Amino acid sequence: MSKDALRLHLTANHRRQPLISQLTLSELQASTEALASGESTKILDLQGRRTRVTRMSHGDFSVIALSSDQDRLKSVSLVRKELELALAAAPSILEATERVESRGHRLIHNLRSVTAKTMQEVFALVQQRELIGKSSAEQVSYIQKEIAADTAAAAQAFIEILKHQGAQKAEYSAFETLSGGGGALNPERHSVHKVLMNVFYLFFGDFLKNRVQARVEPTQETAIFDYDSMHACIYFLVENASKYAKPGSSLIVSTQRSVREIVINFEMESLFISAAEEARIFHEGFSGELATRQKKNGSGIGLYLARELTLLNSGTLTLLCRRRPNDAMYSSNAFTLTLPVVATSV
Repeated sequence: MSKDALRLHLTANHRRQPLISQLTLSELQASTEALASGESTKILDLQGRRTRVTRMSHGDFSVIALSSDQDRLKSVSLVRKELELALAAAPSILEATERVESRGHRLIHNLRSVTAKTMQEVFALVQQRELIGKSSAEQVSYIQKEIAADTAAAAQAFIEILKHQGAQKAEYSAFETLSGGGGALNPERHSVHKVLMNVFYLFFGDFLKNRVQARVEPTQETAIFDYDSMHACIYFLVENASKYAKPGSSLIVSTQRSVREIVINFEMESLFISAAEEARIFHEGFSGELATRQKKNGSGIGLYLARELTLLNSGTLTLLCRRRPNDAMYSSNAFTLTLPVVATSV
């Protein structure tokens, strides 16, 4: 950025880190010292250049600005108008910053949780203390014996570890895609059945444990989507179904084709969603009353991410909830995911 341009250091009182920081540490220190006596603006020699330094505050926000531009050196009112605009925008900048930070913190928390679960699966099979102090060959020999002693438990642990790795992949894909850090989407034609099954096989053990008959009806249909982001979207949908489906019920996934789109229906009996909740179920951070009461709720982010990833793929994700007579706990819920069958601008 040009030294003549107006450069800002925008802060909020309750934050340790600035919202915007375009000044070097030495420039910030010199500016603070120049205005220490209480002036709101001053012209000083900064690194051999005549520079106007100006400070302004409003509510919880403060901004310090530097510029060597001739117009701003002559007119403090011009600078103050620009700082007023910066302070007016500060609440929106703070909200956006905290939203991104919250997602980052949630990502770290979720990845730590998944890593811990993966380690639990491993150390349920083998004793950690038995690995300490052993050579690599001795460790391999010990693990082989433990696996051979209970191959069923080893196979189950293997599936659980794959599911945890799937969760990590989904979290990374969603975070990178929605934060703009994962590069451009790569929409191509993919098999709908393939992406569904690449997620579902991770959860069949969970459905079996809850006596839920999960059936993905075969289809030869294809759609246009970015594979990684749609894999993450379906992961969040299936994870939601595995948590909230009624024990002993069925989950049926069917696919139909219209002229311009593929329609994928996830039909199940799962925790009742009221009309008020139905309107908010895809909102970030929202968890349903029954899910919260049963302590099955997470951070309320899965369905939000699923819909955002769908929208990025030029699709839609909706929910239809039908309450079943004489059942206060469960209802017939259908999530409908649509994806384009012809290329669109993404």
